Amino acid sequence: MSRGRGLDNDFMEALLKEDGQLHSFLELVKSDHTLDLEIRENYINIYYRGGNLVQIGPEKIDDKYKLDFDENYFGKNGEKIEITIDNFPKMKQAMDNYLSKYLKLEREFQQLIVRENNYSSIANSTDYYIADIEYAENDSRSDMIAVKWKSDPVSKKKTVDLELALIEVKYGDESNTLRGNSGIIAHLKKAKEMNIKSLQDEMKMCFNQKRELGLILELKHDIERFKEQPKIDFIFILINHDPASSILKNEIDNIKPEDYPNLNIRFAVSNFMGYGLYEDNIYDLKVFKDKFKDKIYNVKP
Repeated sequence: MSRGRGLDNDFMEALLKEDGQLHSFLELVKSDHTLDLEIRENYINIYYRGGNLVQIGPEKIDDKYKLDFDENYFGKNGEKIEITIDNFPKMKQAMDNYLSKYLKLEREFQQLIVRENNYSSIANSTDYYIADIEYAENDSRSDMIAVKWKSDPVSKKKTVDLELALIEVKYGDESNTLRGNSGIIAHLKKAKEMNIKSLQDEMKMCFNQKRELGLILELKHDIERFKEQPKIDFIFILINHDPASSILKNEIDNIKPEDYPNLNIRFAVSNFMGYGLYEDNIYDLKVFKDKFKDKIYNVKP
């Protein structure tokens, strides 16, 4: 298997086979929608509320896969715990206590977006699936990588010329959220260095394995080929922006699209308070600024 996101055959069999060592973890994730399984470079992370609950790696001890749980979730003194299905409620409670003090709101909503578009009751009718989260390539980082796969009957049968999109989630209007080293423009600058062809190869493997594991609802076809993309969509999802704050307006007014020749800069808008990603509700920068100017910044008298 080439370097990048994806699991080797032994790992896939351990998850898929009924007598596989990791099959019970896969079944738990599929039955508990507060959990999200993500594929890494021959290991997996199981997320809860946006935090990494369990990491399962290929380094076997006594012919068993290595399981890791961050014991810092139990507080300063930590606590040793055996990572078993029966102990998941206790591990989740520890994370609840930890996250009540150390909020990870962007990541919590990120996981909600994965759930809505991959395996909720409306997942098959949205126009995007989430192939991966927390993706990093050198200095480039994306909260999510999405596959644009339109939901009409004809498109749903299409397995070639699909497209990828990069997604960045921003929660609230804190200055260090929208500007600075991890702000809107900083993410665009880093994303323009991303190798799109390499990303497509990696996401094809990752996405097809997630589908085989049953983590993409009702999708019956693997991706055969992505469309050649000289430009890739970079979609911002802005959660709970306050239109009385001028920070967002100032930041997007400073975006110069010509500085990012390989990016289509877009913004997603919810459809009646949901997190499903629909093509009709994703706007390019110019249209977004014009159509939603009163929602971006609106000074009250």
